[in-house]
Amino acid sequence: MVLVEKGSFIMGDSSGLGFDRERPAHEVIIDYEFVIGKYEITFDEYDVFCRDTDRESANDEGWGRGRPVINVTWYDAVAYCNWLSDLEGVPKAYDENGKLLDKNGRVTDDPSKVMGIDFPQKRSGNMLQKEEAFY
Repeated sequence: MVLVEKGSFIMGDSSGLGFDRERPAHEVIIDYEFVIGKYEITFDEYDVFCRDTDRESANDEGWGRGRPVINVTWYDAVAYCNWLSDLEGVPKAYDENGKLLDKNGRVTDDPSKVMGIDFPQKRSGNMLQKEEAFY
């Protein structure tokens, strides 16, 4: 895990060499600190969760299991985060409907109040809505 400190940065293409979807470059403000995994979750890691929770493993489409997991729905990612939170002994990050929970298990819209293991999702215009997400 790595710490992401609060602050701001310029996101997007300011050189004119990138894709249209990378423009315009704009300031992103992170107004609270959080930690995030240094590496993506691999199929091997996700498969442990699937075995532990009697879920079907995600399809690697023939690419192999040692690479970052794909073909996981937003709800699968929520279940993985809650499972990992349980393993780490921290409060779950999501309720049964996928809403964020604070450290006391109350629904919150403030991600800085979440103590459980969460995943990056739409908190800016750069991520998919949960209904569209298919990792």
